[in-house]
Amino acid sequence: MILHAFMVTLAVNVVGDVVLIPIYKNEGAAIAFLLACIAQIIFYLSKNTPAELKHIWQPLLICTACALVSGMGAKAILHGTGRLYRCR
Repeated sequence: MILHAFMVTLAVNVVGDVVLIPIYKNEGAAIAFLLACIAQIIFYLSKNTPAELKHIWQPLLICTACALVSGMGAKAILHGTGRLYRCR
Protein backbone atom coordinates (compact mmCIF):
# COMPACT_ATOMS: atom_id res chain seq x y z
CA MET A 1 0.00 0.00 0.00
CA ILE A 2 2.88 2.38 0.73
CA LEU A 3 4.33 1.79 -2.74
CA HIS A 4 0.96 2.46 -4.37
CA ALA A 5 0.52 5.64 -2.32
CA PHE A 6 4.00 6.76 -3.34
CA MET A 7 3.26 6.08 -7.01
CA VAL A 8 -0.03 8.01 -6.90
CA THR A 9 1.60 10.94 -5.11
CA LEU A 10 4.56 10.99 -7.48
CA ALA A 11 2.34 10.82 -10.56
CA VAL A 12 0.11 13.68 -9.40
CA ASN A 13 3.13 15.79 -8.45
CA VAL A 14 4.98 15.22 -11.73
CA VAL A 15 1.92 15.86 -13.90
CA GLY A 16 1.06 18.92 -11.82
CA ASP A 17 4.61 20.23 -12.11
CA VAL A 18 4.73 19.71 -15.88
CA VAL A 19 1.42 21.50 -16.35
CA LEU A 20 1.55 24.22 -13.69
CA ILE A 21 5.21 25.32 -13.49
CA PRO A 22 5.33 26.79 -17.02
CA ILE A 23 2.16 28.77 -16.28
CA TYR A 24 2.53 29.81 -12.62
CA LYS A 25 6.28 29.28 -11.91
CA ASN A 26 6.93 28.77 -8.14
CA GLU A 27 3.27 28.98 -7.23
CA GLY A 28 2.56 26.21 -9.74
CA ALA A 29 5.03 23.91 -8.00
CA ALA A 30 3.39 24.66 -4.65
CA ILE A 31 -0.08 23.97 -6.07
CA ALA A 32 1.14 20.70 -7.61
CA PHE A 33 2.60 19.65 -4.25
CA LEU A 34 -0.67 20.52 -2.49
CA LEU A 35 -2.63 18.48 -5.03
CA ALA A 36 -0.22 15.55 -4.56
CA CYS A 37 -0.69 15.68 -0.79
CA ILE A 38 -4.46 15.80 -1.17
CA ALA A 39 -4.34 12.84 -3.58
CA GLN A 40 -2.27 10.89 -1.04
CA ILE A 41 -4.74 11.65 1.73
CA ILE A 42 -7.67 10.58 -0.45
CA PHE A 43 -5.81 7.37 -1.32
CA TYR A 44 -5.12 6.53 2.33
CA LEU A 45 -8.67 7.34 3.41
CA SER A 46 -10.09 5.14 0.67
CA LYS A 47 -7.84 2.18 1.56
CA ASN A 48 -8.15 2.30 5.36
CA THR A 49 -11.31 1.24 7.13
CA PRO A 50 -11.03 2.36 10.82
CA ALA A 51 -14.04 4.43 11.84
CA GLU A 52 -11.81 7.18 13.26
CA LEU A 53 -10.54 7.98 9.76
CA LYS A 54 -14.00 8.50 8.29
CA HIS A 55 -14.31 12.08 9.60
CA ILE A 56 -10.66 13.16 9.36
CA TRP A 57 -11.27 14.88 6.01
CA GLN A 58 -13.38 17.64 7.60
CA PRO A 59 -10.53 19.46 9.44
CA LEU A 60 -8.35 18.93 6.37
CA LEU A 61 -10.91 20.67 4.18
CA ILE A 62 -11.40 23.52 6.66
CA CYS A 63 -7.66 24.12 7.16
CA THR A 64 -6.92 23.97 3.43
CA ALA A 65 -9.74 26.42 2.70
CA CYS A 66 -8.47 28.80 5.40
CA ALA A 67 -4.93 28.64 4.00
CA LEU A 68 -6.17 29.37 0.47
CA VAL A 69 -8.34 32.28 1.61
CA SER A 70 -5.53 33.79 3.69
CA GLY A 71 -3.07 33.41 0.80
CA MET A 72 -5.45 35.09 -1.62
CA GLY A 73 -6.15 37.82 0.92
CA ALA A 74 -2.45 38.51 1.42
CA LYS A 75 -1.91 38.60 -2.31
CA ALA A 76 -4.82 41.03 -2.73
CA ILE A 77 -3.52 43.31 0.03
CA LEU A 78 0.05 43.28 -1.26
CA HIS A 79 -0.85 43.44 -4.96
CA GLY A 80 1.25 46.04 -6.69
CA THR A 81 3.40 46.88 -3.68
CA GLY A 82 5.74 43.91 -3.76
CA ARG A 83 6.18 44.16 -0.01
CA LEU A 84 4.31 45.28 3.05
CA TYR A 85 6.49 48.29 3.90
CA ARG A 86 8.05 50.61 1.35
CA CYS A 87 11.33 52.23 2.14
CA ARG A 88 11.52 55.89 1.17
